[in-house]
Amino acid sequence: MATLGHMEEFDVSDPSSWDSYAERLSYFLEANTIANPEQKRAVLLTVCGPKTFAVIRSLTAPASPKTKTYEKLLAMLKAHFSPTPSVIIQRFHFHKRNQRADETISTYIAELRHIAEHCQFGEFLNDMLRDQLVCGIQNEALQRRLLAEPNLTLAAAQEKALAAETALLHTKEIHHTATSVHTISSKQGNDIHFQNNKPKDYFATNASPFTPCIGCGGQHRRSVCPFKNAVCHYCKKKGHVIRVCKARVNQEKQSDYAKFSHKKLPTNKGAATGTEVNQLYHIQRVNM
Repeated sequence: MATLGHMEEFDVSDPSSWDSYAERLSYFLEANTIANPEQKRAVLLTVCGPKTFAVIRSLTAPASPKTKTYEKLLAMLKAHFSPTPSVIIQRFHFHKRNQRADETISTYIAELRHIAEHCQFGEFLNDMLRDQLVCGIQNEALQRRLLAEPNLTLAAAQEKALAAETALLHTKEIHHTATSVHTISSKQGNDIHFQNNKPKDYFATNASPFTPCIGCGGQHRRSVCPFKNAVCHYCKKKGHVIRVCKARVNQEKQSDYAKFSHKKLPTNKGAATGTEVNQLYHIQRVNM
């Protein structure tokens, strides 16, 4: 018959977990319909692991572990790994246990119940849990509301605390979403305003990150110019095309100046001076 479930070895480095281990072992035996006392003892001695088995041998020495019943072995192991704690100390820990900053209400209540296990509160358990829940929660506004409630029960306090916690989480989610939308909208609005109100010189300054290429006049780096190895048809030099040839431009300027200097210029007192000719030449070039 196949075995249901699996029982790992007990971790002797964590003795406080013995109660939980023993409880799981009882469910394992029940699930596999092992009711015979000798079989239950055999399972315990088999699955507990070599370190726990060594402890059992020490506790039963000089007698053999098989001379003890299953229940007796469990009792001996409990006394060894998980001795009954002081009620006073447990109650001290209980009343000092406040909700942590990152702890939910459900987790906090579960921890209070775990600590109260050895406090021997008896019939006052629910009252003690209620009192510590109200006094230990982080939310001061919720704490004031609970303190103002007449005849507050543990169930009512737990329900109101969970509802307040859920509402707070939803509120934070709504505010976070609204803030994100507002931030995006504001950025888009600012971008549109800036685009519509950019000064004209902004476009002129930022139209291109490159100065005109000396090889062809295009807006790119000289190193990537497709005409950097071209031969000019005008000056026959390598590295540029005729459109940006400095020799051609200078020759055209000289030709224009020569033509202009032969024109009859209007004067008030005879022939114009050299400075006047130059000024008129530049004016003429601008108007051409």
